Amino acid sequence: TATFGFDLDQVDQTNNVRLRGTVDFLSDSTRIVMEPSTLKLLEREWTFNEDNYIKVRNSGWRFNDLTLQNGDQAITIDGLVSENPSHILKLDVQRLDLSLLNVLTDKKFTGTMNGRVKMSNYYGDRSLENEIAVRELNINNFLIGDITGKNEWDTAHHRFNINLAIDRTQHRIMDLSGDYTPDRTVSPLNISANLKEANLKIVEPFIEDILSNIEGTISGDFKIVGQLASPQISGEGKVADAQIMINYLKTLYRFTGKIG
Repeated sequence: TATFGFDLDQVDQTNNVRLRGTVDFLSDSTRIVMEPSTLKLLEREWTFNEDNYIKVRNSGWRFNDLTLQNGDQAITIDGLVSENPSHILKLDVQRLDLSLLNVLTDKKFTGTMNGRVKMSNYYGDRSLENEIAVRELNINNFLIGDITGKNEWDTAHHRFNINLAIDRTQHRIMDLSGDYTPDRTVSPLNISANLKEANLKIVEPFIEDILSNIEGTISGDFKIVGQLASPQISGEGKVADAQIMINYLKTLYRFTGKIG
C-alpha cells in the first residue's frame, strides 16, 4: 500500500484542496481510496464519504460511491467504464444549493438542484442521458420556477433528444421539446417551444445591461432552429401588459399585442 497527498491553494481566493489517499497494487488491478480529505470550493467545504474506492483493471474503471458531501448536498460518481457496452457510469447530484453560484457572479441565486447523468459504451458508440430537477429557482429575488428536463443521446440517429419544462406557482409556463443533431451542420437545432403566460421578466437577469424593468407575459408557439451559438426563432405569440426599459435611451415602453 502506498499513500499520497496533494495540497493546492488558489491565489487570492479561499478555495483549496487537501487531498489524501491510498493506492493498493493488487494482483489483477489497482485500488485507489480517498482518505478523509477536504476541498474548499465556492466558499463551501466538501469531504469524501468513507466507503469510496476506484479500481482500475486494464481498460476498465470501477467507481464505487465516490461522493463529495457538504451537509445534505452530495455529488457522487458510481459505476463502471469498460469495453462492455452495457456497463453504466452515473453522476448523481443531490440537493445542490444553487446559492453557491453567487460567488461566481453578481447575480443572486437560490434554489436546489437534483440531477443524474448516465453514460454507457464509453469505448464504442457512446450513449449519454441526463435528468435535472431544479426546485424554486430564484434569480435576483425573482421566481423563475421549477425546472425539469431530460436529454438523451439517440445512438441510432446521432442526436440529443431534448425535453424541458418550467412550472411557476403550480402552472406550466413553458414546454420545450425537440433535438440537437451535431452532424447537421446548417441547422443542428430543431426545438419546439410552447409558452403559456410566461413572465417576460424571466429573461431580465440575462439581458439587464440592455433592457430592464421588464413586465408582462407571453403565450404562443415558437420554433428554434439554427446554430447553438446563434439560434433563429420563429413563431407567433401574444404579449399582455408588457413593458421594457431600454437602458441606453432611459425610455420605458408599454405594449400589448402579437409578435412574430
